[in-house]
Amino acid sequence: MAMKSKFAATPAKLSPFSQSVLRELGKRVAIGFPADGAGRQPEPGEPNLPTNAMLAYLNEYGAPDQNIPARPFLVPGIESITKQAAERLKKGAIAAFSGDLSAPVKALNQVGLIGVAAEQ
Repeated sequence: MAMKSKFAATPAKLSPFSQSVLRELGKRVAIGFPADGAGRQPEPGEPNLPTNAMLAYLNEYGAPDQNIPARPFLVPGIESITKQAAERLKKGAIAAFSGDLSAPVKALNQVGLIGVAAEQ
């Protein structure tokens, strides 16, 4: 689930400072499981292991054809932090327009940590 901002501006008409603020605000944070790598090695003769992202998907949505029930954890966890994440990002954006260009990255890091805690 992606959160979208409602702020729009034409960069060519902005000051260099505002352009750099928009560049910082254009960064994103991803919460979830990387698609590459299983994080462990297969035993000799064992086929390729599923990635952690595949296992997370299987747990989140289940596989009824294999009699595996859904055990949602990621989507409910992220939904539970939406307001808190939006508030952190808003504070980072306000700080950026006040001159602190490191604030958006700090806000993204905070949201990432909140998201990791919400997944568990």
